[in-house]
Amino acid sequence: MKLLNLHKAFKTNRNYKDSVFRMLFGSDQKALLSLYNAVNGTSYNDPSQLEINTLEDAICAGMHNDVSFVFHDVVNLYEHQSTLNPNMPLRDLFYVSDLLKIMIHNAGEEKIYGKTGITIPTPRFVIFYNGTEHHGDLTEIRLSDLFGNKEEHPQLELTVHLININEGEENQVLKNCRLMREYSVFVGTVRRYMQLYHDRDQAIGAAIDECINNGILERFLKKERAKVVSVLYDYDEKKVREWQMKELEEEKKVLKAEIDSARAERDRALAEKDSALAEKDSALAEKDSALAEKDSALAEKDALIHSLQEKLKAAGLSS
Repeated sequence: MKLLNLHKAFKTNRNYKDSVFRMLFGSDQKALLSLYNAVNGTSYNDPSQLEINTLEDAICAGMHNDVSFVFHDVVNLYEHQSTLNPNMPLRDLFYVSDLLKIMIHNAGEEKIYGKTGITIPTPRFVIFYNGTEHHGDLTEIRLSDLFGNKEEHPQLELTVHLININEGEENQVLKNCRLMREYSVFVGTVRRYMQLYHDRDQAIGAAIDECINNGILERFLKKERAKVVSVLYDYDEKKVREWQMKELEEEKKVLKAEIDSARAERDRALAEKDSALAEKDSALAEKDSALAEKDSALAEKDALIHSLQEKLKAAGLSS
């Protein structure tokens, strides 16, 4: 069956504040195609074949995906994160389900009950991570990681590919996508100036000036400077830190409970061991006492035998 047409099913989401990442890639087909090629190691050159279909509203209120698009029968869901979210596979499951629902609705919902299979675009999920926390060699996050009952071969799986786009990282995306590479440098520059200046306005302005002077996102920053400043300024670092502290406190409580439980279990084991040792000591003491009694009885018998031998000798009856 021919792939269902998504063209009239979607609108670009404008209901929430754009990030710089979305400003760069959210509506520019050429920029997205360059990023797609870098992610997949391809060299397509016709951006008109790429259809942006970022969801206007997701299933859960307040949840939005950054960029999604269909290209060559593949629906790509791209997410940019500075704090890695382990629930991303679950969120992507919601997003792609919404996309498929719209597809089926657009094509005629009755077809899902037919005898002919409906061909749908292959989903691919990517997180572009540029946070400061180190996650080792992590390159994938799986839906099955969230399952309460772990199975070797889960019947439902969704894998999100993780790509580190921090400045200085060496990977094909930063190497082959100039716009992403410059975005990486821009974020690194903003961070550096945020540490140098206490005044946020001064820090953001200095970072943008340096990038423009060095040819980093030059045209974009000159054209969208006011909006970029607004986006960066509206990023409430205090709230993010408070949320992170709250999450750390919850993790601390869980860890403390685990430690207390482990200590209690250890104390019980030590108490049982001490009790067992006490029982063994008592048993040994009883055995020592029994042996002492036997030694005493044996000594009495030796003395009695010696006395009898002396009497027999005195009576001239000894041999």
